[in-house]
Amino acid sequence: MSIVTQKINPNPRLTKHLVGLGFFRSNPVTVIDIGSRGGFEKQWGVYGDQVRIIGFEPDAVECEKLNKSADPTTIHYPVALSKSKGRQKFYIAEHLAASVFYRPYERYLSRLPEMANRKIKDIVMMDTIDLDTFLLEKKIPIVDFVKIDTEGSEMDIVLGAQSTLKNSVLGISLELMFNRQREGEPLFSEADLALRSLGFELYDLPVFRSARRVLSPHMFSDNAGPTDNGQVTWTQAIYFRDGFDEIRFCNLVASWDVVRILKLASLLEVFNFEDCALELVDLCRPKLLKSSLDPQKLVNMLVPPVNGNFMSWDEYRDYVKTEGPPRYVDGRRVK
Repeated sequence: MSIVTQKINPNPRLTKHLVGLGFFRSNPVTVIDIGSRGGFEKQWGVYGDQVRIIGFEPDAVECEKLNKSADPTTIHYPVALSKSKGRQKFYIAEHLAASVFYRPYERYLSRLPEMANRKIKDIVMMDTIDLDTFLLEKKIPIVDFVKIDTEGSEMDIVLGAQSTLKNSVLGISLELMFNRQREGEPLFSEADLALRSLGFELYDLPVFRSARRVLSPHMFSDNAGPTDNGQVTWTQAIYFRDGFDEIRFCNLVASWDVVRILKLASLLEVFNFEDCALELVDLCRPKLLKSSLDPQKLVNMLVPPVNGNFMSWDEYRDYVKTEGPPRYVDGRRVK
């Protein structure tokens, strides 16, 4: 499980409302977690029993452990995903979670404390399969969100999931490097272009730094986590489809039914993009009116609190108009 790198909404009111109605019960939010060692991220708990989470962890022992404590909405498969079916060299690291398909790039890593965890202690051959083939074999037609944290092979997995990403997925979170830490691994700049070509837009880019070992607080420790200072090294980038743009400007309205619209709105809200969710729900009022849902009520649930109090979207706009835009002095908001 990766470090939680994005801001998660602690009170996604729209999502809780839809779950309370049982809206996702017949069409559960389906999440793929590739690199599920340590368990799933906590934000998916908001969906209760209306979520389906499928994890991939090639370590069979860890996978068995995870499945013993899994609830009926979750399952972990002891499967290694890549761009195709086959067999590949897999490098077992001193720290098991750092094991990789791409050999560590020691020329760079030797300058960082992380090298202590990345040292290779064994090399094995591992069977792989692409995500498109796996989902086809398991008869899983719809995936809504994908998280990938596989220590450098993220883009191989993307290449093996082209059909799933193009036809189904609404959002994707993946660990990417800004500078090469494994031999031959694609970097953020390459991954960003590939994901944009599949219809995804970048929504969040938290950056993490690694200080050189000469001044790193981890210089005498094997606990080589991110540091406050140092060169930016990696991110857990968040991408979503821009449903508003696809419906308004790309004439793709037919591919966006009410369930797909509200799944995307819900995911955007969970990841703290209420503005994007509100924009989408407001655009889709005509479709939502044909369902049993009240579009205005949904819109109002996406309005942030003001001074601890919730208000309607109309009231919020009146408030902003009256108060004026916020002012900042030396980076601090002032009245």
